[in-house]
Amino acid sequence: MVSEVIIDQFAGVGTRVLTTDGADLTSADGARTRTLTRQVL
Repeated sequence: MVSEVIIDQFAGVGTRVLTTDGADLTSADGARTRTLTRQVL
């Protein structure tokens, strides 16, 4: 859950957070599965 808060704070100031394969974690494209997977891991 801490990572979700940090990602949300980055998104709030307009910074993008990317994974090593290029997926944008701060995009609001409605990928709820991606969010759930991050929370589980």
